Amino acid sequence: MPTALILYASTHGQTEKIAGYMAGRLRAQGVGARALDVQAAELPQRWAEIDGLYIGGALYVRRFQRALDAFIRQHRVALNAHPNAVFFSVSASAANAPGREAVAALVDAYLASVGWRPKKCVHFAGAVKYPRYGPLTRWMMQRISRKEGGGVDTHCIYEYTDWGAVDELLRRHTPR
Repeated sequence: MPTALILYASTHGQTEKIAGYMAGRLRAQGVGARALDVQAAELPQRWAEIDGLYIGGALYVRRFQRALDAFIRQHRVALNAHPNAVFFSVSASAANAPGREAVAALVDAYLASVGWRPKKCVHFAGAVKYPRYGPLTRWMMQRISRKEGGGVDTHCIYEYTDWGAVDELLRRHTPR
């Protein structure tokens, strides 16, 4: 049975949700898949035994999580050697074409700075989860959302993830 590992760093939970969804979809296709936070203790001893490797992070205020930075820097030799490594970024900014272009540029610069060259890189729209934010973040996200034409009711959660795009990634990059 092929195996897959989906590693992620999440700020407000959407990247974790996407990673869990990916693991479930892969298991439904007969792949032994697990989703783990990059800070998990159960990381592989032998990367070559993993047929499919997906690593994702949330792009939040133009940065990824420190834990993701540390993980990629620590394991970059193994990651660069892996033949099926995929990086996925998650950002509410990726919900529209201009935002996706900006996200792509930020991700390219990020990957160069941490020294990783994944075989594939994709950008998924995330979510705006107002009830989970503190007052300053809520105000900032509302301003950005208003400018971008997104939802602004601070009592609501707006999910922009295109689950079809996640499925398409898995269709094209399912370990065999």
